[in-house]
Amino acid sequence: MSIESDVSISRKKDGMKLISSNDVFVAEPLFRSHGLIELYRGYLQPRGEYLSEAHQPGVMEFVTVMSGQLTVEVDGEAHHLNDYDSIRFKGDRPHKYANPSSSLTMLHFVISYNNL
Repeated sequence: MSIESDVSISRKKDGMKLISSNDVFVAEPLFRSHGLIELYRGYLQPRGEYLSEAHQPGVMEFVTVMSGQLTVEVDGEAHHLNDYDSIRFKGDRPHKYANPSSSLTMLHFVISYNNL
């Protein structure tokens, strides 16, 4: 009889990388999704932009800037974030992530499907 551990560790060196077609944005899923939330570590290259298509209705995104700068555009409105700033928005519309700086921006994402 085996007992499943209640502890999981996501190690950067072992993780999967999801890379945008232009190599500007990299997202690393932290744990296997269980349907309600997804956790990602993200990297946006200097002066890079990533346009995300709308998710299904009810999806919420939570983004924290771990280092660098980020501008998030939702519904045509730009929101500028710095180190450790966070934003929450409805992800069911197109949205854009932009790094206005000359340094790499590192992000932490939570995508929530709780409201579906």
